[in-house]
Amino acid sequence: MSEKEIYAKIVDIIQEHDSSKLDITPELKLKEELGVDSVDLMEFIIHLEDAFEIEIPDDDMDDFTTISDVVAYIHSKAKKHS
Repeated sequence: MSEKEIYAKIVDIIQEHDSSKLDITPELKLKEELGVDSVDLMEFIIHLEDAFEIEIPDDDMDDFTTISDVVAYIHSKAKKHS
């Protein structure tokens, strides 16, 4: 799966669960701009794990500052599984 496809799927996940209608860009900061708290982040991670059929350890969540960080992480995990 390409980074572009991963990004599109992540945008879909965010839009399904967020009604703020923010312009979702790769540089969007999860906590500051999207307003994600720790509970929201856990729910987001669960949706990502289901959508991409991967497991994301709790320690790795600290590395997720922007949408781009999430895309790169999932892309690297997907490469290891293929």
